[in-house]
Amino acid sequence: MAKKTTAATSQAIPGQFFRYPNIGARSKFISDSNNEDVATTLNTGTQISAATTKLDNLDIVKTLLFVINLAVEWTNTGTTLKLSPFFPFNAVQQLSIQFESAFMTYRLPGALAAVMQQARPALSDPKGLMKLTNMTTNVQQTNEPTSHWSQASELTPTGLTLDTGTSQTIPLLFEVPVAMTFDLYWELDELGNAKGAPIPRAIVSPQYMAANTRTVTPKILYAPGISVEDLLGGAVAKGSTDVTSTFTGTAAAQIFRDGWYPASQEASPPVYGWQYSRDYLEQPTSGQSKVNVPLDQDVTGQGQILMVVGFVWDPAGASGFGAVTPLDDYAEIDLNFSSKLPIYQDTPQTMQYRWLGKHGILLPDGFWGYDLALTEDGRFTNEEAMNTLITAGCQVQLQFNSGSAPSATSTVYTGIEILKAVTS
Repeated sequence: MAKKTTAATSQAIPGQFFRYPNIGARSKFISDSNNEDVATTLNTGTQISAATTKLDNLDIVKTLLFVINLAVEWTNTGTTLKLSPFFPFNAVQQLSIQFESAFMTYRLPGALAAVMQQARPALSDPKGLMKLTNMTTNVQQTNEPTSHWSQASELTPTGLTLDTGTSQTIPLLFEVPVAMTFDLYWELDELGNAKGAPIPRAIVSPQYMAANTRTVTPKILYAPGISVEDLLGGAVAKGSTDVTSTFTGTAAAQIFRDGWYPASQEASPPVYGWQYSRDYLEQPTSGQSKVNVPLDQDVTGQGQILMVVGFVWDPAGASGFGAVTPLDDYAEIDLNFSSKLPIYQDTPQTMQYRWLGKHGILLPDGFWGYDLALTEDGRFTNEEAMNTLITAGCQVQLQFNSGSAPSATSTVYTGIEILKAVTS
């Protein structure tokens, strides 16, 4: 007679079967039914918000894709219309969405959103090269590495111009990641101590939407169709005496959801104690030749900084229309872990050299950046993130050449990729 055996059983833990074939949660990419056709009539001289509504309470979300199609026309019976170096991306003044009550999950102006998306795409390999609407170019062998490499274009895609009197359709696709997949992730407590061994392929941290009480409404703020002597505040600007140039335009937006259909707790992606976020800071230069940009200031708050990307906008440039301060005007760019401990002490050339080595493409001219999340062996990880919760004085320090400091009305705009501790 055969002996009876009892199989040892143990209770599955959350996320244990997430990636198991036929068991784990099913991935999907679908339209958000509440935001499938958000039409907006754009205004010539003022900002206007799109009439978005709350996201569906259906599934588990990793990334939102904002597909925005502009139908625009400028007429220039005057002579002063100018194209922004950020055209067409700063036709979107700001994108934002808030999942956690304590902080903004995503909040970026269109230009910074485009540059950070190029550096860290969410719908493809976050270490790979992502081009937006044919924007920018790879560095070619004909470029000369002098004080810095020059980019063939800034943010304006090839083939897009200020074609006055002609209706143009301009597609803009913005990825809004609410979580990212790390090659190797360290779960830390708020004192910076590791809670265990590193976790491979961790998704930090997906948003569970299936709750009727959860109300999350994305926001799209469009810039004026024609700003007045302000190439930062609009994709196209005119002179203050121009009373004849006109603009007409509409925007059609649709939001897609990248994530998973709900499954059992054991088969769904696990949630960690940190939330992925992208936000930005504004810091006046006051005309100084050396400017410190604190990275632990509001509104981005505290956390593990993965990447910073920034530029200086000088409203006095381009004959009063405003311009990005060129890299030739910088003597030194430093990233400091506390006010007295530099991590990187760069010239524009060495900063660009390292960025190019990691990303295979340059930042637009005038932009500087530091990627702390890509290691020399190509892994995307938080092991070398700057943790502002445990170290005071994390900052970027900009030093300009003698006589090249931007005007007293200039501002540093710094985009920050960060993991924030979840408190609510």
